[in-house]
Amino acid sequence: MLNKILILFCLLISVLNCEAFEVPDATLEVLRPRGFRLSIPDVEGIKLFAFHGKINEEMNGREAGFFSRDITKAKNGRWTFYDPNTELKIGDTLYFWTYVDYFDGRNKLGYPKDDQVIQVTEQHIVDKSGPTSTTGYYRPVTTTTQPTVNKPPKNCAPSITTYNGGNRSCKNQKIFSEVFSKPMKNSWTTEKRFAGEPDFEFVIYSDYPKILKLEGGHLSIKPILSDSLFGDRFVTSPEEYDFGPGCTGKQGTPECVQAAEAFLIKPPVLSAQISTKDSFSFKYGRIEFRAKLPKGDWLYPEKIALSVDGTIYGNVFPPEGGYAALESDLNLEGTDRWRYSTSDMAPFDKEMYITIGVGVGGWNFPDRKDGSKPWVNGEPKSQKNFYRAKSKWYPTWNNQSALVVDYLDIYAI
Repeated sequence: MLNKILILFCLLISVLNCEAFEVPDATLEVLRPRGFRLSIPDVEGIKLFAFHGKINEEMNGREAGFFSRDITKAKNGRWTFYDPNTELKIGDTLYFWTYVDYFDGRNKLGYPKDDQVIQVTEQHIVDKSGPTSTTGYYRPVTTTTQPTVNKPPKNCAPSITTYNGGNRSCKNQKIFSEVFSKPMKNSWTTEKRFAGEPDFEFVIYSDYPKILKLEGGHLSIKPILSDSLFGDRFVTSPEEYDFGPGCTGKQGTPECVQAAEAFLIKPPVLSAQISTKDSFSFKYGRIEFRAKLPKGDWLYPEKIALSVDGTIYGNVFPPEGGYAALESDLNLEGTDRWRYSTSDMAPFDKEMYITIGVGVGGWNFPDRKDGSKPWVNGEPKSQKNFYRAKSKWYPTWNNQSALVVDYLDIYAI
């Protein structure tokens, strides 16, 4: 049984832009003989409004709900969800949460508003045949609280955090939030490439729906065998697998195209990896996320901060005793560049972006003397030897072998 864990990851990776957006209160209009509208006022900066709700049944956190829709355009001064068929009665209770994409002039961040409840009363009922006010069809009969963009407070504590090329924030202010309740195209880049350095995992990263899903307000990444999607001989076939122009790796390299040849085979596992490399980066901060980790042999979750300029300072591999072992036992391959750098904070002295994914095998596991690890790091046949041992490790994979992420927040420090 996978345990749900709360991971607080602090990166030691300058200050007064303390604007904080508050999602507006929603207004309910109950139509007769049936139908209802739920809306928020159109405020400059809102780019998307999402509504998720149930009638007479409480929501289970940020679940999709019976009503679930993204509204991409405001009309008549409001962002409006409209259902023409549901008949709401006086005394019915609408449980819901809303979400807004808000652009402050420099960055677009997501803001949820949870645990909202409206009980239907006579005041919510409006005439479906006409406007609810003299100023437009979608104007509500009751007023709502306008969102506030707070001015920098007097107690705004200086922060060493920077984000998106040097923007600054107050200490402890949230600078990034993801609740995985809507399509990720604007915030995340889905990797489409063959795995490579520094981990050399035995994986093809892509966006196949069997692997990468948004369901129930969670991100799910579940690796599968390459052969299960492409056919039994895919891994050993000399036929090229080419990502083409959609490859997110370096064109003209093994990151984008590979074929099996002699003892070199194509990666035996398909997985997924997403990143904020095209939308968000930061230097110094606190990352908080909640996730269920994948269960199965040679699977590991990837929560990585990568430098914006792509520089790899070196690789740190766990010893057989894990990271709790003595520093002298750690395999600090190639890390002298930053251990003895002129910067005390290297390699965390540059803005970095976030990567989330699931890796399989590769150099993330130290070689073992007892023979329980079927490959040797750095050996040309390592990927093939891993594949040959499939009968030993694949039976340990099941429906709990997915990384399931609930949310990810980043705070200034």
